[in-house]
Amino acid sequence: MTSGAPVTANYFENSVSEVTIIDDLTFSITLPEALSNAELGSSVYAYYFGWFQLPEHVYRKDFEQAKASGMWDSFVDKATKNPVMTGPYKLKEYAEGQFVILEAFDDYFMGRPNIDQIVMKIIPDSDVTFASTLNGEVDFGRYTLDLKQSIQLQNQLPNVFSVFFTPNIAYDNLNLNLRDPKNTSNPNKFFGDKRVRQAVLHAIDRQQISNVVYSGLAEVVDTWITDLHQMRDALKSPLVKHYEYNPARAKELLAEAGWKLNNRGILEKDGVVFEFSIVGPAGSTQYQMMAQIIQSMLKQVGISVKVDLKPSLVVWTEIMPYGDFDALLSGWGYGVSDDASNYWTTDLIPSDANYWGGTNYTGWANAENDEIIYAAARELDPAKKVALYEKHFALWTEELPVLPLVVAPTPHFAKKYIKSFDSGYDNGLGWIIQNWYIQK
Repeated sequence: MTSGAPVTANYFENSVSEVTIIDDLTFSITLPEALSNAELGSSVYAYYFGWFQLPEHVYRKDFEQAKASGMWDSFVDKATKNPVMTGPYKLKEYAEGQFVILEAFDDYFMGRPNIDQIVMKIIPDSDVTFASTLNGEVDFGRYTLDLKQSIQLQNQLPNVFSVFFTPNIAYDNLNLNLRDPKNTSNPNKFFGDKRVRQAVLHAIDRQQISNVVYSGLAEVVDTWITDLHQMRDALKSPLVKHYEYNPARAKELLAEAGWKLNNRGILEKDGVVFEFSIVGPAGSTQYQMMAQIIQSMLKQVGISVKVDLKPSLVVWTEIMPYGDFDALLSGWGYGVSDDASNYWTTDLIPSDANYWGGTNYTGWANAENDEIIYAAARELDPAKKVALYEKHFALWTEELPVLPLVVAPTPHFAKKYIKSFDSGYDNGLGWIIQNWYIQK
């Protein structure tokens, strides 16, 4: 096994101690210890596990040069912008920020796709995307339209589009940085205290967010998983804390943490005024609405909030990995079998050591939690694993490394002339895309 490249060195690959090539089509992996969901650590679930097999005959020379020099940019650029894929389509053309064109792969092992070419358009503004869909310029999409737009599409063009709403495991959340964004080795002056994080969650009416942003179709969540996850039974535990909308309790917790109203009606502590910005993705109407709702609700308990919308690429590549925020609004999706050890351990706080690829963006470090979820990842007995997750969720909901908000169903759509269309949450868009065909 060759590891260490930024493209390939992710969670699952780093847990593999040996790879044995059996023949041209088969290889085996060896793990140093039991891993309860290892059977899913294949290329099928590479999106979740980071298990990427790069073909040696294409990338070996570039890899060796990058490894010897320590300069990976050229290698990463080649591997990500000119990928060699294993699915029913191959890359024909990519115009950055504009489109991706895929063409049918004649030798696909499950048979050549019925549709010769697929164009993936990149439209950063949700309103422009919606207008393009209504004008007939978009044929299908998943996460392409928000929930309100999808409902409107269903009502406005019922004879043109089929619209589906699939139960979802990807939740909206408010990341409150536990670290000082100017020096991440220090605690955050606002959110380093868990009582403040608890107060903020009590101050947010999450059902109202569902009503306004998602037409009442989103569900309030208590942790980072939903009832679709394999560890859903752990959510029933009385150890899991629930935070009802309770502004009075929010004010009590803030007072306990030493924050007092100043003459401007804003909380202040040791000369520090409780005023911060929520960073969110620009071009998303639903996240803009959500940020504004939270802004208004926190004002009621004496917290001043500004909304700072930035391009999604900037949010995900320049802000989140480096902890350069006080608060950040985002959505997060994962696989229904994903372990907490993929996200919530101390060593997954983004750093040089993990190529700034860790997913513990708020910097939660808890040794007890680390021990529990590492044990859960190794546990092969389902009942014992659930018991460990109950302890993990007890810590998670007490310390709130992220504020869980709501989970909305996934909207996806396709023009009615696309037959055999199938799309779901955990099987992606185009799981059986080779079977799609056009019938007008």
